[in-house]
Amino acid sequence: MTPKDYKTLSIASHEIMNRLSFIGSAYQYISARYPESKEFKFWTIMGDSIGELNTLMKRTSICRHCAFPEKSTISLKQLLDNLRTAPNTCLTTCLHPFDIVCHCDKDVLINVDSEQLTIALCEIIMNGAEASNFATVYINVSIQNNDIYIVISNSGNLPNIQLPQTINQDDNIYYSPDDINILSEAFYTTKPEHFGLGLYIANSVISRHNGTLNISQDDKNTYVHIQLHAICTLT
Repeated sequence: MTPKDYKTLSIASHEIMNRLSFIGSAYQYISARYPESKEFKFWTIMGDSIGELNTLMKRTSICRHCAFPEKSTISLKQLLDNLRTAPNTCLTTCLHPFDIVCHCDKDVLINVDSEQLTIALCEIIMNGAEASNFATVYINVSIQNNDIYIVISNSGNLPNIQLPQTINQDDNIYYSPDDINILSEAFYTTKPEHFGLGLYIANSVISRHNGTLNISQDDKNTYVHIQLHAICTLT
C-alpha cells in the first residue's frame, strides 16, 4: 500500500469512529433515560457489539499507523522504565504484573518510536498473561554484538493451533504457514471473542523497526523472541 492509501484508510476510519461515538453516546443516553430498555432481549448484546466495534477500529487504526513510526533516540534503560510505568491504553483493560530482568552491563542507544514499541510490548505481555491464566509474565533483556534481545515468557503451552489448509493441484493438503508464528498473523486467534490483532500489532511494530519477532515453546513455557538493533553502547 502507498502512503496515499494509508491516508485514505485513516480518514475513513476517523469517519466511522465518529459515527460509532455518536451511536455509543446515544445508547448510553437511552439506557439511562429509559431503564426499561435493558429488559429488551438484545439491548445488552447491542451495547457489547458497539464496544467491540470501537475497540476493533482503534486497534486496526494502530495497525495502519505502525507504517509511520516517529523514531527518536532513546536509551534501552529509559525504554524499559517507560514500559514499567506505561499507562492504561485502549488496547488493554489493564497492564498485568510482569518482571523485567536486564542482563546488561552497559546501556545502549536505540532509534525507535518509543510509544509504538511500548504498545507492542504491552500487547505481548497481555497476550502471555491471558494464555497463562494471568500468571506473572517474565521479560529477559540482553545485549549481544550490539543487538538487543528481548525474550517475553509465560507459563503454559500454546493453545491448539489450527493451521489454515490449502490444496494444491494434485489434491494434496498443505499447511501454511508451517510453524507457530502464525499467531502473529492478522485476525488469527484461538481465543473466543478475540480479534487476533495483538501479536500482529506487535509484529508490525517490530518489523517497522527493522527487527524480528519469533515464537517458541518448550514443555513448560511459551516465549516471544524479539531482536532489535542498537545504535551504540553507552559508557
